[in-house]
Amino acid sequence: MAKQKKQTDPVEGIVEHLNFAKNGEPNGAVLDSGYFVHMKRRAAQAIGLRVGQKLQVQGKLKMSSSGGQKVIEADSVNGIDVTSARAAKKTAPSKGTSKAVSSGNAAAKKAQAGSGAKKRSRSRAKSR
Repeated sequence: MAKQKKQTDPVEGIVEHLNFAKNGEPNGAVLDSGYFVHMKRRAAQAIGLRVGQKLQVQGKLKMSSSGGQKVIEADSVNGIDVTSARAAKKTAPSKGTSKAVSSGNAAAKKAQAGSGAKKRSRSRAKSR
């Protein structure tokens, strides 16, 4: 029989430690109130998850596999819906992220820009 997850009342706390996904991006935090908050990597990025940040979290409560820690699978953080990466990204885009980078076309655009610069320098050399 699977453990039932129940919706929590809002939980508040200050981020003491970050949790990181396999790729090294934050995907959760341990709060000073003792809760572990888990969310998608894009959601953590969208809210700017960092140590010392005050969070108000609502989501589904479960116990860790070892049974020692309460885990909240976040549905909203500081009033932002983080249930889907797309919703989190639209709600609060991270600073310094351009459309080219987020769409995965950065390398192609950089290559195009570089080839245009070479063409311009060749045409200048011919005109001299």
